[in-house]
Amino acid sequence: MKVMDISSAVRQKGQTLEEPVLQSKYSLQFHNSKQEKYFRQVMLSDIATSIGLDHRESMITYIVTLIFVCLLYNSAYLSAYFEGKSYLRTLLFQTLLLSSVTLATSIIHYFFFMKEIKSDKKSWYLIALYFVFSEIVIFNNVFVKDEIFADQSEYGFACVLGLLPMIYSSKFAVFSTFLMYIAINFIISITFLAVSLQSDTNIQKTLIEFFFLISILAIESRTFYTKEYHLRNKFIAMNAALTPESRLNHDVSPKTDLEQISRAVKESIQLLPLAKRKESKNSVYLEKIFDNLSKVINMLGNRNSIYSVDLEGLDKDFDDEDKIFLEQTCLGPRRSQVQASTKYMVRKTIEVLKNYDIQELAGVLKRIGKEWNFDIFFLKDVTKNKPLATVGAFCMQKFHLDTSFSIHLTAYQGFFVDLEDNYKPNPYHNSTHSAEVLCSYVFLIQQSVFTNYIQDYEILASVIAMLGHDVAHPGVTNRFLVNSKNSLAITYNDSSVLEMMHSATTFQLMQKDNQDILVNLPRDMGILVRALIIEMILATDMAKHFDLIGKLKAKMINSSSITLTSADQRIEIMKIITKASDVGHAAKSQDLHQKWTNLVCEEFFTQGDMEKAQGLPISMYCDREKTDIAKSQSGFIKNIVLPIYETLNQCLNSQEIKEKCINQLEQNMKSWESLILPKRVHSLMEPEESHTLKNRTETTVAGRTGRSSWATIVLNN
Repeated sequence: MKVMDISSAVRQKGQTLEEPVLQSKYSLQFHNSKQEKYFRQVMLSDIATSIGLDHRESMITYIVTLIFVCLLYNSAYLSAYFEGKSYLRTLLFQTLLLSSVTLATSIIHYFFFMKEIKSDKKSWYLIALYFVFSEIVIFNNVFVKDEIFADQSEYGFACVLGLLPMIYSSKFAVFSTFLMYIAINFIISITFLAVSLQSDTNIQKTLIEFFFLISILAIESRTFYTKEYHLRNKFIAMNAALTPESRLNHDVSPKTDLEQISRAVKESIQLLPLAKRKESKNSVYLEKIFDNLSKVINMLGNRNSIYSVDLEGLDKDFDDEDKIFLEQTCLGPRRSQVQASTKYMVRKTIEVLKNYDIQELAGVLKRIGKEWNFDIFFLKDVTKNKPLATVGAFCMQKFHLDTSFSIHLTAYQGFFVDLEDNYKPNPYHNSTHSAEVLCSYVFLIQQSVFTNYIQDYEILASVIAMLGHDVAHPGVTNRFLVNSKNSLAITYNDSSVLEMMHSATTFQLMQKDNQDILVNLPRDMGILVRALIIEMILATDMAKHFDLIGKLKAKMINSSSITLTSADQRIEIMKIITKASDVGHAAKSQDLHQKWTNLVCEEFFTQGDMEKAQGLPISMYCDREKTDIAKSQSGFIKNIVLPIYETLNQCLNSQEIKEKCINQLEQNMKSWESLILPKRVHSLMEPEESHTLKNRTETTVAGRTGRSSWATIVLNN
């Protein structure tokens, strides 16, 4: 059984429904005849429920009224017959005539609405039966006077008693417009007047009944008009939800997921009232609603963007060349086009070190990807401030990227050295930070199921993106650059200014002689790797934080796990891993987190000093005189870092990430929170009292941990 679509005849004729516009508020007709026809069909169907009209209830009321009138008159004929006041032939004629019309009307309604039979002539069938039944009631006057109640004119029922409930109950059950309602009932009223004047000698009584009937008709017509006027306006407002799919068939342009989602939700809204029936058949509507909502959840969970289009789903008549043009012009590189990729291979550390000729680092480098709290500061010292080049070259050989993509040793070494040289000596955003981010990234991959799915070209893109994600960082935020109208903000139009610059700088350095490490990649793969690098670097923009996290959470709603075999799904996870690695210092051991916190606070405070000097608004947590470091770090972990790791681990389900990262984050957050209240209290005291309380606080915290509080050290610095 299919969901009722009353416009199937319109679709079969290849017609389209234009936007309805009222021709006049007096006639309540639409300019477009097709739209007018469709509206009348909707009024006599269950679809009308969507715009506030319960047609099924109106129909039931009308049928009950019809049966009541039929029984009322039949009871009069039977009573007259058993009292000997009527002939058998008159009884049979009247009862069979009324009963047959009543039965025919009931059958028509049953097939139209219970069996959901569609017909453009539905309204005419209903009106014809209504008219015939009313005429039979009217002609009771003749038969009552001449055949049944010839000697007792006061006995029996006047026909006006049957017409009034019919006029009242036929609105939106038989008639779809007030004009047709007035026209048919006025003809019936005139027939009543003519027949009554011929068969009744009491002209005054006939005229009174006639004017009473006309008055009721006028009142009910006014009610009908008001109701129809509101329904037509609501029909116009909700036309997009009520319009059948045929209205959109002429539009062969690519459809975004958002359009399909909107259409499915609107159709579900349309069907929802139908599913409230207390009948077994309502299951078909529930199934359709379930299918629509499942489709919506699937789109939200499995697509990268609901604003993107699915070229494969275009109309079959859509020109193939146009498809290619749209793909090349309006869409980015398709990850499914890369067929030559393979799962990465891991070299043993000892083999990598032989190529480096730096055997003394064996004990340090072998811990990359295995140890979360890898001490990048130590590596910085032993490599004489070359942690980026060292970790980058190590990963290139560890994952066989050099041999897999024919990248010569001198090419990637030269590129990584140049990349490191372009990092500025900022307290926090320097080459040590970039090397730390790559180490964290490798750990999150290798200590989770993601290591079983990530491809070699994705590893290559990740290494480059992690090492280049902050290159040439000026030590200030995007907000500062925009507020100060810095040339970088002008160049990149105030949008992801730093991230755009980092990405551009990375590829500019790659263009130097013998430094293009992507030169030997197949063209399609090279384009794709570049796109992945850009996406991961742009993902580090904190302005995109909630969008990225929200998108991943939406995917998790659809399923308890993400399909990591899909390249599109993997890049979404890789962007979250990038973010987690970028802010990973908050999940490090307390001593490492202390060092990074000192550095990032100093960089922030330097920016705050610059903002003061330039008369700019001081960014939050950048004022060295007012910033509550404990509060800032606690809030940063609670609101930013912890949700990233928790969401990521819902996808990767790694016990290592849970124990090494999430548990440490919670511990670090609690340590910061323990210092917030004392700091707030002593800020309201006199300097002498403040100094005393601070000493007490340091002693208390140290007592809890059994040593000097790492958080206190940060505050003191």
